Amino acid sequence: MEKLRIENVWKYYRGEKVEAVKNLNLVCQKGEILILLGPSGCGKTSTLRMIAGLESISKGNIYIGGRKVNDLSPQKRNIAMAFEDYALYPPLSVFENIAFPLRAKGLSIKEITKKLKKIAKALKIDDVLDKLPVELSGGQQQRISLARALVKEDIELLLMDEPISHLDSSLKNEIRTEIKRLHIELGNTIVYVTHDQLEAMALGDRIAVMNLGVLQQIGSPEGLYDQPANLFVAGFIGEPPMSFIDCLVLRQNGKFFLGNGTVKFPLPQNMVQSFQEQEKVIVGIRPGDFLLGESKDSNFVSISGKAYFIEPVGDVTVIYLQTEVGRLLVAALGTTAVHENETLTVSFSIDHIHIFDKKTDKAILCKR
Repeated sequence: MEKLRIENVWKYYRGEKVEAVKNLNLVCQKGEILILLGPSGCGKTSTLRMIAGLESISKGNIYIGGRKVNDLSPQKRNIAMAFEDYALYPPLSVFENIAFPLRAKGLSIKEITKKLKKIAKALKIDDVLDKLPVELSGGQQQRISLARALVKEDIELLLMDEPISHLDSSLKNEIRTEIKRLHIELGNTIVYVTHDQLEAMALGDRIAVMNLGVLQQIGSPEGLYDQPANLFVAGFIGEPPMSFIDCLVLRQNGKFFLGNGTVKFPLPQNMVQSFQEQEKVIVGIRPGDFLLGESKDSNFVSISGKAYFIEPVGDVTVIYLQTEVGRLLVAALGTTAVHENETLTVSFSIDHIHIFDKKTDKAILCKR
């Protein structure tokens, strides 16, 4: 069942000079966490604010629970919101801030207390319920804002705009887990805005990637990672990001190759009919698909370069490799004996490459 439908929605600012959202079409199903993901200025927050009724819709329609809401105030849309800027009531205690939407619904103090304490405990703010917001840290205030949204159980949509951005890394991971657990327990339908792709991959049932006001791709986290629709999605999803090599389609002795300078490798046979000789393409390789060392396997390509930066990241070591075909990022499991300024050879399988059209940036081949 659909909980949210966005049809051909545009958002203009300064008359029609700034197109913040361009012809957006999205559907969010009941019980789903739909993530709006993208860099600053991509249109994700403008989209969320239009859903909430905090911004007018320039063109198009938005439906919540099957009801057109273009002209409805936020109060009449049966939604809850948790935003980055908290929006707490300074004179009220933490308890009263969280209880505010429940009091507005006329619930008894017994019902309010029961619901509120459950959420407060999950978000680790049950020990500050009698304090004022000004007495608490920014992270605690953000959790209060989140609790006030989560405590409303009979809503159509829960809208979240960067709700855990001010938390430190360890607490962010905890609260992210609690959001997921409470979502499973309560069955809320959530539209969640973030610029953090790791957060999006961890929380989302589906992710809508936006850039410059345009929806680039929507799909499961795994689908976006393995089958990006274009160069932007390929580079934005994944940490460390995908490496790219500019290539030409070459033909020698009746066989097709992809080449860049002295580096040449066979074009996957199932793709031969998709290309023309001398066509410009971009080859993408995920950092985790590189192997350290040279490979003699005919299905592998080996490239040498200088390791100009080594970055240990937990159980992975990221190697920044400068080669004749450009910079490559290599993710090696565990620690490695590679040192900065050392010459290094890495290999990758042509079965694991992505190919993008140089002119359109669209994917032609995704990792098989």
